[in-house]
Amino acid sequence: MRLRYLFLASFLFAGSLSLLAETQATIVGTVTDPTGAAIPNAKITVSNPAVGFTRSYQCSSTGEYTAARIPLGSYVVTAEMSGFQVLNLTGITLNAGQTLRVDLQLKVGQENQQVTVEGNATNIETDTAAISGVVVGKQISELSIPSRNFVNLALLIPGAAPLGGGFDPNSVSDLATDTLPVNGLPGNMNNWEVDGINNVDQGSGSDSLQIYPSLDSIAEFKVSTANYSAEYAKSGSAMIEVVTKSGTNQFHGSAFEFVRNDILNADDWFLHRAGQPKAPTKHNDFGFTLGGPVYIPGVYNTNKQKTFFFITEQWRRYRDGTILNAKVPSLRERQGDFSECDPSSPNFNPIVASGCQIPNNPVTGLPFPGDSVPVDPSAATLLNALVPLPNNGPITYTKAPSLPTNFREDGFRVDHNFTDKVRLFVRYTQDAYQQEFVPTLWTSAQFGTVKTPLDIPAKNAVLHLTSSLRSDLLNEFIFGFSTDYWTANSLVGADSVSGTIVKPAGFGIASIFPAAASGPLLPAISVQGGGPSFSEDTGYPYSYENPALTCKDNFVWTRGKHVFKFGFFLLKDQLTHVVPNGGFDSQGVLSFSDSSSVTTGNALADMYLGKIGSYTQTGVVTNGQLVGGFTRGHYRQTDFEPYVQDDWRISSKLTLNLGLRYYFVTPWVDHTTPTVASIFIPSLYNPAKQAQLDASGNIIPGTGANWLTYGNGLVECGTESIPKGCTTLPKLNFSPRFGFSWDPTGRGKTVVRGGYAYTYDTSNAHMTAANRYGGPPVVGTLSAFNINGFANVVPGAIAPVFATDLLQHQSLPQIQHFSLGIQRELFDKSILTVSYVGTIGHHLQRFRNINQVPVGAGIQNVPSLAGTPGCDAAGNCDVQDILINTLEPAIFFAPFRGFTNINRAEAEASSNYNSLQVDFRHNVGHNLTLQIFYTWAHALDDVFGGGGTSSSPTGIDDYDTKRWYGTSSLNQAQAFSMNYVYAIPFFTHADNHFSRAVLGGWQLSGVTTFSLGTPLNFTCGLAGMSSGVGENVLCNPLGKFRVNKGVTDDPQFGPTPTWFDPSTIGQITVPQLRADNEPGMFGYLRKSPITGPGRNNWDIGLTKNIELPWFGGEHSTLQFRWETFNTFNHPQWSGINLFCSPLTAPGAPCNGSNNIGNGEVASDFGPRVMQIGLRLVF
Repeated sequence: MRLRYLFLASFLFAGSLSLLAETQATIVGTVTDPTGAAIPNAKITVSNPAVGFTRSYQCSSTGEYTAARIPLGSYVVTAEMSGFQVLNLTGITLNAGQTLRVDLQLKVGQENQQVTVEGNATNIETDTAAISGVVVGKQISELSIPSRNFVNLALLIPGAAPLGGGFDPNSVSDLATDTLPVNGLPGNMNNWEVDGINNVDQGSGSDSLQIYPSLDSIAEFKVSTANYSAEYAKSGSAMIEVVTKSGTNQFHGSAFEFVRNDILNADDWFLHRAGQPKAPTKHNDFGFTLGGPVYIPGVYNTNKQKTFFFITEQWRRYRDGTILNAKVPSLRERQGDFSECDPSSPNFNPIVASGCQIPNNPVTGLPFPGDSVPVDPSAATLLNALVPLPNNGPITYTKAPSLPTNFREDGFRVDHNFTDKVRLFVRYTQDAYQQEFVPTLWTSAQFGTVKTPLDIPAKNAVLHLTSSLRSDLLNEFIFGFSTDYWTANSLVGADSVSGTIVKPAGFGIASIFPAAASGPLLPAISVQGGGPSFSEDTGYPYSYENPALTCKDNFVWTRGKHVFKFGFFLLKDQLTHVVPNGGFDSQGVLSFSDSSSVTTGNALADMYLGKIGSYTQTGVVTNGQLVGGFTRGHYRQTDFEPYVQDDWRISSKLTLNLGLRYYFVTPWVDHTTPTVASIFIPSLYNPAKQAQLDASGNIIPGTGANWLTYGNGLVECGTESIPKGCTTLPKLNFSPRFGFSWDPTGRGKTVVRGGYAYTYDTSNAHMTAANRYGGPPVVGTLSAFNINGFANVVPGAIAPVFATDLLQHQSLPQIQHFSLGIQRELFDKSILTVSYVGTIGHHLQRFRNINQVPVGAGIQNVPSLAGTPGCDAAGNCDVQDILINTLEPAIFFAPFRGFTNINRAEAEASSNYNSLQVDFRHNVGHNLTLQIFYTWAHALDDVFGGGGTSSSPTGIDDYDTKRWYGTSSLNQAQAFSMNYVYAIPFFTHADNHFSRAVLGGWQLSGVTTFSLGTPLNFTCGLAGMSSGVGENVLCNPLGKFRVNKGVTDDPQFGPTPTWFDPSTIGQITVPQLRADNEPGMFGYLRKSPITGPGRNNWDIGLTKNIELPWFGGEHSTLQFRWETFNTFNHPQWSGINLFCSPLTAPGAPCNGSNNIGNGEVASDFGPRVMQIGLRLVF
């Protein structure tokens, strides 16, 4: 086995298999004589002395040449031919992924005569059909980028719609949601790479990234949104590529620190209205970079043309506060003394008494003597560990803890030129991220008694080898590794009275799952009603890892007018995490409620007495036996994609891009023994074999199959005829690509381009990893109800549970891209691009509850309900009458008895996107770098909400998917953005030294965004009623329901802006609740009925550049930067109160006393934030 792997590695290296290289660029051209005739066999040399790069080529018989896979930078192109003068064309600048045409015309003369011409190559790419945008180094280093987070660079392109996908512009960890919808497609279909290596956390559903490169380490950033080359791998939407900096033959670097403090920030509109202070903020972002040659004077690399290095270090120290405000027991109540609630007691306290019920002894039905309740030792343990003391009045707990977030990035890159034909670079980057969460992470906790330290180290490494095998044949090989590893464990917080959350010896609370009894942490508690209501949770141990190996390879062969490319992409992905995964409490949750049948009327007193309303616990089930604790899933996936591409220059004016790619993708397969992967297959379910339900809706043991064991629809992946991944993916995944670029004048100033590509997305673990979050029969959740005494916790009845399902034959998402546009070079080499861009998506991600009660349900026989309301003595039940009046839960009438929801992940959704995209770029001249772009678009799909990445069903009607076709929740109909860097020329060359030093050297930069918002969805519902299928319903429009901004007099806050008139929407009527396919069933309101708030945002920076006389003859600058985000502190609403109270009468408008706040703005994008920075560049 070891020899096999060694042979494979040797073969890959020796053959130098290669990859798609967005990290590099290509120069193409034709060599002609003064008459325009082609000069065959001319010698072309492309060189960049700064990085020691020199490569030679020979023109074809038609005078064509191709210099493929050239590192980014500034180049000299030299043409030589006997009988002609040598031509040196300088100043040729290459950007990421660019195909730049550099035609060369030689003059007749002697070979020892040289002509040097400053580069005049056009910026128009006349040889590619791709629509893409490059964010160049000046934009990266000089623009005011929120949180100095590189992901925000992806917003500087047409077609990006950040408001619809939950895009997080600030966080720099795997916790962030980096789903940026592009061209109407979900953000988890983007492919993010760093130097050609995967940077996407596939296991998260491709919603987040792994490393966050420092802005000072990025050379260029490219986003390809409509690309028709078969080289592009893996994902169906945008290709987002980071190219890191390399060292040169001169030492260069930077050092920086950027600071934020809440003292500098404006007041938030909502906090100010509520009389609350600013949110505590203290940010320090600092680091350095250094690059140059690796040499030893007189010994190694003395000409500084062989080996180069670049290192980067960055630290982030954030201290952000969170405000905790909750009700807690008074000091007397902590002792079991409830006399402050008793008006007849001398201890009466009206504040404590508000909402407080004096506890009654369940035995006598009378209050306890002296209103004092004995406190069980177990209850005292829970109280002192998990419930803090009041510190803001007698029963209020208020805290604003400063929560530390620490981030560190280490990175290095080494470039080495073995020869002029063989070049290698290696890069390694690691991020260390630690954040402390209070309250407990991923729970409903409210206090600072438990904290969760989260640690997420991430790594990304690449080896990149380029070999010029001969002048017309080049090979490139990339091998990389990426991973992120999460660990989270609960620790005692600063406000725990006892200072521990660990179970003491002899702890007297029993456990449903045996293994959980030995768990170290206390159970969670929920106290609701009759007094102070609160929750606290000790969380659960969490670990997660997503390592991936990437291998990419391609050959580039130039032959005549053709540039052939062929190669492959290979991704070996792993996903290892704790199961159950997703907020389940293995230690259990104790719930005390004033509505339970064992209550004293006061939930806090119930806790003291051990009168438990419910106890719920999740744990591992083995062979039908309750075990408890956790297990782990070990999922693996392979993605292999070979391709072939022909860029055919038919004439000097027309180039065709023709390609074909093949996708071989496996489902995520769990390799755990025994496997944790299972699904529910409807076709294997037999209702006659399933266990019956009792009148309480619980499973009756011994009456048939249940979810504790495999069988009757529940199957174990990899057994009998079930594939290991519980699903299969298609094998005939061929992806044809076609594009053209036409230069109508032949002068390189105008190009008409267009194309079509039928692509696939390799999907994500949400869609093809069976049961990855834990489900029956591997993991179970059991509850016990109305328990008297902590020691009396025993397993309760077995209730129906939630399950997951995959289609046994899942499809890969299929996306068709098409575009047609024109690009024109204007003044000062400015470029204007106007394009129509469209996409059509099929087999996109969607989740559907296949256990919903069918529409049209009538009479159904349920023996256990015989004689109950809605059912006759024989158990014949009127399903819709029962569900509409909520007489019984839907589990009695669901198609698959013994289960609640069965959420099926199915690649069956569709989308459609059409847009006009305009992009203007001015990169040189007049001290100005300027980009302006505009998008006018409409995105449609048949997914109800969820931003295109939702893992939830509609919750209304999951059978009629056509009902949900309409404007997508990703849609941003119009977006305008402008970014600029302007070096203010005044006083820069003033004769007066003081004027030049103080008034010169100023620079203005900024990003301005105007955009419409994304559509909003919401539901209605009548109190005590449901639909005829037991689900939610929509509202009815009353008149024209649309955006109608105004101001209302809120009874609590006074004048408050509103977004719409709530009188234009109405509550559903009772007849519409019936599920009989009548008009108006479940409400007349359509999907996405109203558009939410957009953006009107200005981020502006002012920089003072101070030239320093340091580093000898080298140029060095000290920058003082003053940056503001939301500069004009304009309130930009982000959330709207959009609801209809269930107390609203049927058919009545959703306004009035029961709907106070409806239509009002509810949140914003934050106030003006100021950042001050100091940056040294040399």
